[in-house]
Amino acid sequence: EQRVSSLRVDLANLLADGALDSAEGKANEILESAPGDQEALEALAEIERQRGLRGLVADARRAMEQGDLRGAESLVLEVQARDPDYPGAQALLAEIAERIDQEETWQAAQDLAAAEDWQAVIDLLLQIREQDPQYRRQEVEGLLFQAYVALARQLIRGANADPGPIYQAIENYNKALNLRAGDRALRQERQLAVKFVEGAAAYQEDAARAVDAWEEVYETEP
Repeated sequence: EQRVSSLRVDLANLLADGALDSAEGKANEILESAPGDQEALEALAEIERQRGLRGLVADARRAMEQGDLRGAESLVLEVQARDPDYPGAQALLAEIAERIDQEETWQAAQDLAAAEDWQAVIDLLLQIREQDPQYRRQEVEGLLFQAYVALARQLIRGANADPGPIYQAIENYNKALNLRAGDRALRQERQLAVKFVEGAAAYQEDAARAVDAWEEVYETEP
């Protein structure tokens, strides 16, 4: 009886630590010494329950890795339905919810890009980068670069010789070049915009210098 009592203490400690395999072995030791021991039988049932919950969590993490976020969410909700206080379940559910939000934001950015609403694309992508700089990093940076360049060109096309939008275009060129500093063609494109605004700024005081600046622009982009 003293040995069984000691084994029961060990069993309780192992269960509390989540050491299921060791706890199972200890419960079976008790049953060898005391067949039909209720505490050992209940412990074995609890071990099976805990293994089932662990399996669901493992399946949820696998589903996340495979991109099945709704499936992962469903599995964690099942864990909580079986055990509302299951350790880590709420944190995992919050992580999945954040990933779902990121995916929806990413999809919205792609839809806006298809509609050529470049400023809205930029706003969403910057939001994604602020929340998680590593999320789809290359894809986000690629689309962000595309959006900065497209917005710059859009501003120039609509400027109608007004320097204001062209200044804004230069800012967007600068942001694009921060992402791809080695893009020589884009650097030259930016330089043409700079030449135009330099000419506009010089026009009132030095028309000849303005003409020189504009000639380079119109020779390249008539």
